[in-house]
Parts: sequence; C-alpha cells; structure tokens
Amino acid sequence: MADHPKKQLREPRAKLKHSGAAALSEVELLAIIFQRGTESEATLRFCEELLSRFGGIRPLLSANSVELTRTPGVGAARLAILHALPELAKRFFEATLPVGQSIRSPADTEMFLRARLRDLPHEVFCCVYLDNLPG
Repeated sequence: MADHPKKQLREPRAKLKHSGAAALSEVELLAIIFQRGTESEATLRFCEELLSRFGGIRPLLSANSVELTRTPGVGAARLAILHALPELAKRFFEATLPVGQSIRSPADTEMFLRARLRDLPHEVFCCVYLDNLPG
C-alpha cells in the first residue's frame, strides 16, 4: 500500500529545506512541482515513471504536447507546468547577463550563448563581436 501523498511529499520538502535543492533527485524535484500523483500512483512513483518513460528530465521537458498528453496522468495542468518550466529556466539564465552588462570572460560568453541558443530546434550560426573599451 502506498504512503499517503502528503507524507510522501514531506520527505522531499524536508530534504530541500535541510540540504538544499541540489541534494534532491530529478524525481523529488518534479514531485515537489507536481505536488500529487494520480488516482492510482503516489507522487514519487508517478514522477519516476514519467522520467523513465521519456528518458530523463531534458527529453521530458522537450517533449511536444501530443507526446505528453498521451501519457497517463498528464492533462492540461501538468502539460502547462512541463511547458512553463523550460521557459522559466531560460529566463532565469538570461537574467544572469542583463542587457548592457559586459561579457568579461569565456565563461560569460558560454553562459550568454547557452541561454539563447541551447534549445533552438534548428542550427544557428552566430558571431559575438567584443571590444576592449572600458565600460
């Protein structure tokens, strides 16, 4: 018999509070976001099967609406969450280099380009023109 859903979510939430988000597995992070499983599955088990079915977090968050809604337990609300998460992450990383801030290192350049190009569905050629003027 599965644990009560609220009890099951307490464990990842407590782990998050005690050890930080980096200590959580992808299953636990997804469970915190979804908050509950399905009628037949507990939250952690549902998230584990979802990640397994798609082959990990990246393929899951890159899947199209048709693939996702064919999955038992993924309806309009979860579809919206799964489509919003990559966009939210993209905006988070774009915000690390606000407009007008200088690129000062190769790491800054990598972060800038990854945030803007990583998930495009097509190949892109681009140039970054840098100057050494004081800024």
